[in-house]
Amino acid sequence: ITLLIAGWGIKDRVDYITECYADSLGYDMQVTLNEELPIQEDSAALLTALDPNIRQVTFASTLSVTVSKDGQDSRHVQMIALPEGSEQIRLYGDERQTERIPLTSVSGDGRTLPPFILPRQLAQELDIQVGDTVRVSGTSLRNEKIDREVVVTGIANQYIMASIYTTYDMLDEMGIGRSASTAYLNLYDTEPEALERSQAALTETEDSPVHAAVTVAYMLDYIDSLLVILDTVVVIIVIGAATLAMTVIYN
Repeated sequence: ITLLIAGWGIKDRVDYITECYADSLGYDMQVTLNEELPIQEDSAALLTALDPNIRQVTFASTLSVTVSKDGQDSRHVQMIALPEGSEQIRLYGDERQTERIPLTSVSGDGRTLPPFILPRQLAQELDIQVGDTVRVSGTSLRNEKIDREVVVTGIANQYIMASIYTTYDMLDEMGIGRSASTAYLNLYDTEPEALERSQAALTETEDSPVHAAVTVAYMLDYIDSLLVILDTVVVIIVIGAATLAMTVIYN
């Protein structure tokens, strides 16, 4: 009976995680650029000129950093910087997805602090609470050194590809240039045929700055396909548990 309950519990949890991840994404397509572009209107215009279906371009500056607290244990994690108030990534502080954590600056230490939101797993591993000061270090793709103390302004539940989220203002504070090799696109038409046309326009046009374009729908389908294996294992557990239970009951 215990195995039976555990099996269905695992399956429900997997389905829940997938739903939470889908709800956290506020864009339709993610593109990887051939090289970093400065975060400015001219760079966005390079993409919108390729495809009239693009409604909004949001550049995501992505860095690999090391986070530590009090000089103790450290963890490597991805840090993503987005515009102030960005809706392309939705962060929540609770499992029910009701406590929204906005990507906005907060007041603290007598000054305005850029948001610096950690994934809950990282915070638990390093025993970090909101308001704690952590050290962030690393090197940008442009060989700009990062070594700065930062105040944690939020802790969010993240289930897939957990990252630190902040804003462009944090890049300024760290002395990092505002540039990005990734962009999130919001589109006017998100029907399958329109998505295919947008992908072709962005990746097949001569001299396009886009290396690859992946739709959110594809990402979710890919994750679902990976989880099918886990679902199969769960079904086997459930069937095995039921068989074992029947054997015990009737013998």
